[in-house]
Amino acid sequence: MLIVFLVACLLVCVVVLLLGVVAALVITALVAAGIISASVLTGVLQRSVSSGFRALFLQVSAVLGLITGSIGSLIFIWLARLPSASAQPWIIGPTVGLVFGVLVACLFNFAWGRSVDWIASKLPRRKSEVPEPVRET
Repeated sequence: MLIVFLVACLLVCVVVLLLGVVAALVITALVAAGIISASVLTGVLQRSVSSGFRALFLQVSAVLGLITGSIGSLIFIWLARLPSASAQPWIIGPTVGLVFGVLVACLFNFAWGRSVDWIASKLPRRKSEVPEPVRET
């Protein structure tokens, strides 16, 4: 009887773990879809593909900064042997990660814009020649 109970508890734990993994994947997919759709909407409303890419870079960098800051907080709490319930590392870490993520995105957007301008200046310009209408006198 004890073995049946242990197997049932183990099965319940596996099912709950799988449900947690599926929920995490669904949330990740929804966040990714939200970032992409917001970037596309920005590009459409601004009538500029580059604005859409700038919005995409900013949003992705902000999310990655939050994740990196949270992982940094977790490592700091582990190395400093602080209680995991202390709120200061959990506030400071993701905030610093977010700020640096947005700063990196702004720097990337600046460098990307300069690169595109430099490449565009090196390419020959094609002028479409429209013939002048013939005037009859």
